[in-house]
Amino acid sequence: MSLQEERLLERRTAMLGAARELFIAKGFDDTSLTEVVKRSGGSLATLYKLFGNKEGLLLAVLVEDPERLDFGSEIRILADQGEVPADILLSIGLRFAAKLSEPGIRAIMRIMIGQSIRDEDWAARFDALVSRPVEDSLTTSFECWQSQGAIDKRHDPRELAGSFLSLIVYPFEALAIRGRSVGTDEGAVRHNILRFIDGCFADV
Repeated sequence: MSLQEERLLERRTAMLGAARELFIAKGFDDTSLTEVVKRSGGSLATLYKLFGNKEGLLLAVLVEDPERLDFGSEIRILADQGEVPADILLSIGLRFAAKLSEPGIRAIMRIMIGQSIRDEDWAARFDALVSRPVEDSLTTSFECWQSQGAIDKRHDPRELAGSFLSLIVYPFEALAIRGRSVGTDEGAVRHNILRFIDGCFADV
């Protein structure tokens, strides 16, 4: 990587961090690109070169979150450690719920939901770059567990993946839409995941 490319990467990282902070503090609509550049350094020309527009910047903030969970890697690590499928689901489910409970997540979720409603093309890109890869990773895991006999063949792996994600994400989205604080009741989350696991593995 050349020195110029390194500097551009550093500028990109700084702009993403500044944008995320401002989106959380002020909201998407009330944050200007000029404010982002003022906080991150660089120029508007560089920002447009890197992200195209404000909507592209928002998408990059969501896609390139360095703390976003990689479900595929998490599952492989736990499987390599000898964890059984039910324990793997419980572990990643609780970690995902904890991630959704972090400070600032309500603001980010409300922005994501609002932007998806008013811009179908943006929503499709978000789904392709964020939502679908997560579901695909889980689907692959359910297919693997099914081939190993851990899950009854009457279950559809993709439907299982979608249901598992929904039972964790939906309560947080509902709270975000209503403007209520997003917290996590680990006991309730654990209960919901265990009920899913009971239904998923009950017929084996």
